[in-house]
Amino acid sequence: MSIEKLAFSVKEVSNLIGLSPGKIRKMIRQGELRGVKLGKRVVISKSAIEELLEEAPKCAKR
Repeated sequence: MSIEKLAFSVKEVSNLIGLSPGKIRKMIRQGELRGVKLGKRVVISKSAIEELLEEAPKCAKR
């Protein structure tokens, strides 16, 4: 049985999408990315990451 991960740490999201942890935190503070504070940790849901990527401007093919 495999359990699918539902939430990721700032560092994990940083590695997944290629932005610095500081940029991820800034995006959360500015409301560009939904994050939830659990104790001292901030976690980002899988759906919040998907929404961010869907709303990002599309790159034009050359």
